[in-house]
Amino acid sequence: MTRYFGKVCTKHPELNGERMKSNGTCIKCKNEARAQQHIINKEHEKAKYAEWYARSGGKPSRKLEETIKAERESNRVRMAAYRAGGKYRSNLHRHVRERTPAWADRAKIDAIYAEARSKGLTVDHIIPLRGKLVSGLHVHNNLQLSPASVNFSKGNKFIGV
Repeated sequence: MTRYFGKVCTKHPELNGERMKSNGTCIKCKNEARAQQHIINKEHEKAKYAEWYARSGGKPSRKLEETIKAERESNRVRMAAYRAGGKYRSNLHRHVRERTPAWADRAKIDAIYAEARSKGLTVDHIIPLRGKLVSGLHVHNNLQLSPASVNFSKGNKFIGV
């Protein structure tokens, strides 16, 4: 049992001083305070909205509508530029990049993905990129076309031949 700074929380004696902060509060006290603050903030937002609703007669002002439209358009443009820059990648794409060797034939891989799109199928790695028993590479020899349900049910498992 570790006591931090020799302090004990009086509200939660079952912790026996474990996980204490330097200001003398325990983790449970801190989480309770956060939950209470969340409730207060939520009530404050509700009150603010009710006041705005009463003042506006139930509909947003023209200026507010224009601001919302401008923000949406700005976000749309920003995300389009982000995606076009090649930075919009999921973890799957990161793993594919990590498991693609320099000698891989990108043209063949792209052709397999194009065929999958045209047929409405998914591209499945025969030997998964991050399997528990064995891990494969992202090369054209390790790719096959399969329906999405089969691919997702297989997961990261290697189904031996």
